[in-house]
Amino acid sequence: MKNNLSQTLSSEAIIDSILRALGISREDISTYCDYVLPSGTFLRLRISDHGVNLSTWFRKNMKQREENPSLPKLNGSTNVALTFAPNKDECLRKGIAFPQKAINKTSVKTEKGRNVKPQFSVGHIQYASWLLDNSDVEKITGAVIAFIESGIYVDPLGLSRGKILAWQDTSNLPPKKLTLQAGPVRFGGGE
Repeated sequence: MKNNLSQTLSSEAIIDSILRALGISREDISTYCDYVLPSGTFLRLRISDHGVNLSTWFRKNMKQREENPSLPKLNGSTNVALTFAPNKDECLRKGIAFPQKAINKTSVKTEKGRNVKPQFSVGHIQYASWLLDNSDVEKITGAVIAFIESGIYVDPLGLSRGKILAWQDTSNLPPKKLTLQAGPVRFGGGE
């Protein structure tokens, strides 16, 4: 069933629905969640309505590691970012162009201006909220739950349906846009 204007989902409603299913309250513009699998694999998940800036991931990880040195660096974890791009009404309220341009900033520097090492990657999927229906949101929620149980995020919608864009973002390299030729969008599990 195709969405009409009265049925258009908002990024806010989608994000809140997924976070509710995870038992998490949104406290900030981006919600970061950390999980550890029984195997010891460390997972980092970010859910937001805007693009990815790897410098933010680095700073957040550095602060967490100051408080808990046993946490792995970003290159030692599976990192996934899900972005739910705002619909037309949300963009209008925020004063941004619709559709919102996908952001993938990968430059990460030390305080001395050098490239951060070791390099790390974040799998990034941007969903077009205005093209999603409730069934899509349920499938995405199921994929998120499967990710935190298995360490593998497999997008349930697929690039061919036109509802998503996907990238592999690696620090200090240009973002690598994933295409249909890359197969199903999958992050984790020895990618």
